[in-house]
Amino acid sequence: MKITRRWLALVFAVILIYGIAPGQTEPNKKKGGSAISASVVNSDQPVQIEADTLEVLRKENKIIFTGKVILKRSTTTITCRKLTAFYEEKGMEVKTAICEGDVKVTHNDTFGRCTKAIFDNVGGVITMDGSPVVYQQNQIIRGDSLKYYLNDERITGTNVRFQRNPAPPAMAPKSH
Repeated sequence: MKITRRWLALVFAVILIYGIAPGQTEPNKKKGGSAISASVVNSDQPVQIEADTLEVLRKENKIIFTGKVILKRSTTTITCRKLTAFYEEKGMEVKTAICEGDVKVTHNDTFGRCTKAIFDNVGGVITMDGSPVVYQQNQIIRGDSLKYYLNDERITGTNVRFQRNPAPPAMAPKSH
């Protein structure tokens, strides 16, 4: 049975609002603390995640999303097959997300592909590994590892190959 996105969002909201871990029937009350009671957001720009399935590991402050996974933050979208989000318990702010399997990144006019990406939400940096390729206007950047700094729209990398005026990418980004 495939879980619909609406149903998944509802379950995720209940878990976040009431602090109910899978298998529990009552909110989790901690000594001296409170249950998780906010959505997954960064104080400046909210992070929204959609997926076919999820697993909440509250003791580890980690949520694993699988299937068709879409992470959105402002003008940035990351899609992949598996996303492991690490969050701060207070406020449920996503600190880091590890994206694996057929990773695609879009940010404004930039499109990238790789097999693994680490999204540092706090620093606004996406580190792309596993044959990363970035298409930006009329140029292609390849390397062993590429870092995309979202706030500065700056790219750095190691063992980089740069090409200008290439043909457009076969998998052009679609607006979401």
